[in-house]
Amino acid sequence: MSDSGWQAPGQGREPSDPTAPVPEPDQQPSPQPTQPPPAPPLPGYQQPGYAQGYQQPGYQQGGYQQPGYQQPGYQQGYPSWQAFKPGIVPIRPLSLGDILDGAIKLLRFNPASTIGLALVVQLVALVISLPLLGLFASGVDWSIFSTTNADAVPDTRSVLSLGGGLAAAMLPFGLSGIVLTALLTHVASEAVLGRKPTIGETWRAARSRILPSVGASILTSIVWLVLVLGLGGVALWALISSSNSFETAPSGLAVLVTVLVAIALVVIAVWLYTRWMFLSPVIVLERSPVLQAFRRSWRLVSGSFWRIFGILVVSGLITSVASSVLSFPLQLIGGVAAPLMIDPNNQTMAFVFSMISSLLSQVLATAIVSPFAAAVVCLLYLDQRMRKEGFDITLLQSLGQSQPQR
Repeated sequence: MSDSGWQAPGQGREPSDPTAPVPEPDQQPSPQPTQPPPAPPLPGYQQPGYAQGYQQPGYQQGGYQQPGYQQPGYQQGYPSWQAFKPGIVPIRPLSLGDILDGAIKLLRFNPASTIGLALVVQLVALVISLPLLGLFASGVDWSIFSTTNADAVPDTRSVLSLGGGLAAAMLPFGLSGIVLTALLTHVASEAVLGRKPTIGETWRAARSRILPSVGASILTSIVWLVLVLGLGGVALWALISSSNSFETAPSGLAVLVTVLVAIALVVIAVWLYTRWMFLSPVIVLERSPVLQAFRRSWRLVSGSFWRIFGILVVSGLITSVASSVLSFPLQLIGGVAAPLMIDPNNQTMAFVFSMISSLLSQVLATAIVSPFAAAVVCLLYLDQRMRKEGFDITLLQSLGQSQPQR
């Protein structure tokens, strides 16, 4: 299926020709050859929201019926047949079980372009971050963090060096996460159609969408920053204005305002995060510009906010538990091996070693968890399009024209 097949409804249509001749009122148009009736719909499929008796044009009510598809245990409103499943999920609106099962199957369906791709991207980020981490850590006076030196006062240079080292180490991983999400979105979308793109094919298909993905992430970060500074400023003003000095405890009203501001910040963040959940699929698969992707994701989530939010909570709990289980062994080994391998007086090396073990555990966990998380978002996006736009019909027509290799 070409990239154009993922476009939103209305994209890529050519306008009608305004110069086409129009027949005169007193003239009858020449009779057109009789067209055969359209092909009947696929057996058992019913677009959600249609009435019970809906028929395709060309078939009279009660005059056409697919025989042999009534099975024992059929219930009202559910299809009575096994939906076509060329890849990791059936081509129909998906349930929570379908989405989670499909995300797990993606790891087995194409491990090279999921786990292998995630390992490659994360290892590149690790190679970039380690020299930066060591550079900044060398400028830290570690004696100020010693528990035996109670009189030590942290100096500005050490604090800035330590903070800069941690930020420098995390920045490559943040960028690699954006790149990996874009690449894995393409892999998951192809797995729905039963295709297994290689790492090279995935890179060629999605590399042009990496910069728009980075732009969307930057814009989202700016929105979060404005929210935190704005609402945080309100809370800080309430605390300061309620006391004449820092030695005076703030009033109960100021504390209440601070709590309400914190709750509002969390609610707004969750609301926007869910509304913008489909930014990556829209940018990568529909190849939409950044601003248009924000509007498109907002519309797709409309009407299904709580369902999407609930599925994201469930998948988030799964990824958190899996990430903790996967990263714990390496962190434990690093904690045990550090005192045995490194001079206790060399605080710089001890810090770098602990960070290396922590980052390696993160690489291992991300290689497993990130394909699952990207697949959940991609399948949720696909499910919303099938529910709101009948996109399953488009996919079935595409597969009918070019059956994927399985």
